[in-house]
Amino acid sequence: MAASLAHSIQHRERVGGFRHEQRGLHPAHLSRLTLSQVLNGHNGCVNALNWYVRNRDGSLLASGSDDLHVCVHKFSTAGVSPLLARIPTGHRGNIFSVKVYTNDTIACCARDGHVRILDLNIATKDGALRSVYTCHKDAVKRIVTDPRSDSVFLSCSEDGTVRQFDLRVPHQCNHAQQICPPPLVDYSSNSELTALSLNRINPNYFAIGGTDPQVLVHDRRMPSRAVRKFHQPAEETGYARRRTDSHVTAVQFAQTNGRELLGSWGSGYVQLFDFERDELEQEAREKQRAMRRVWLGNSDTASLGALDQIISQVREHFVHSSWDDARGDSSDENENEDDGSDSGDDEEEGYDHDTSSTNERNLSEKRRQAVNICYPRRRFVGHCNVMTTKDVTFLGARDEYVASGSDDGSLIIFDKFTGRVLQVLRADGEVCNVIQAHPSYPVLAASGIDDTIKIFEPV
Repeated sequence: MAASLAHSIQHRERVGGFRHEQRGLHPAHLSRLTLSQVLNGHNGCVNALNWYVRNRDGSLLASGSDDLHVCVHKFSTAGVSPLLARIPTGHRGNIFSVKVYTNDTIACCARDGHVRILDLNIATKDGALRSVYTCHKDAVKRIVTDPRSDSVFLSCSEDGTVRQFDLRVPHQCNHAQQICPPPLVDYSSNSELTALSLNRINPNYFAIGGTDPQVLVHDRRMPSRAVRKFHQPAEETGYARRRTDSHVTAVQFAQTNGRELLGSWGSGYVQLFDFERDELEQEAREKQRAMRRVWLGNSDTASLGALDQIISQVREHFVHSSWDDARGDSSDENENEDDGSDSGDDEEEGYDHDTSSTNERNLSEKRRQAVNICYPRRRFVGHCNVMTTKDVTFLGARDEYVASGSDDGSLIIFDKFTGRVLQVLRADGEVCNVIQAHPSYPVLAASGIDDTIKIFEPV
């Protein structure tokens, strides 16, 4: 029994970054979160954090800094988390992102435009370099790993591109001969990319953001054009009259449902989107227009008014019942959505094939070909995101909280459902930029302009 229990715990920790077991933060923990440890090892701003759980050493925390080093701490709930390694990366610019694979491989990227692969098993004071990718032509800002593979990762850069790498495929960059594989997406003509998130439930989808004032979602199976666009609405009130043309500093998919998406805008708010529900409502509106078109021959205004009322009730029922169904299997629904080859005929099935219906089908097809623009379900107010690049993340066993750093050094935790501020923690002496939740424990790591990492635990 004991051996079986130990095996179950180890398995949960190994897969913890994938499903809802990942973060053990519950309501009772929020009010008790307290600064418990300050981790040293860097000599510059700490721009990247990544938890990693491995069986023989327990929990590890990797970090990247302006000092061009990656540090690895062994987390301990006893109050002292020792520094296991301080690895020179060979980068020539600030490190912006660090990701650790289960096979002890570290991927890091930096202002120099390089993505470097380090191996913890060969780490020494002189480094642990395994390979270098120089495909990008400008600063590389984010790396995301594919939950289905210990070898595949994506990166985004200020050169406007998103690239996919596979450590199993030999590759030697050579810009002169242009032998690097083409990027998944290329916005180099009009945007720098600084934010990237991969959908953990359906990893075909990835979200990007940057100097363009919108968040875009692409499908890796058809990456040439966005499948969704997310905007923050124009704000007429609030300090500094937040502008809709501000840049995107962070994007983050929910870990547990793959349906919700957070975006954080510089000089703006954190916004919560639900792109599956928006799609259902768009489909419901299309059906409403089609039904009304069939009845347009009736000139009785009262009858048309009654029809509109009936259609609205049907639409409301359709959206809510379909959204409830969508919660059960978002991956299958997304795959069907992308296929879409017969959706036009199915949508109009049952209507007369007269001129009006044909025109309506053509209009619906044009709308379907255009990228749907989605607006937020909720905004979160209380942080300041002007001075540097702020991450945003979901917290909690079911993504029920939202967390963001702030220019005043605060770590702010919001209730996802109400937008209410639940907790404010002092996480940096100047600016808090990065927040990472432990995969299994109710523990948060935060960093920013300080050269230290703050650990918060419930006491």
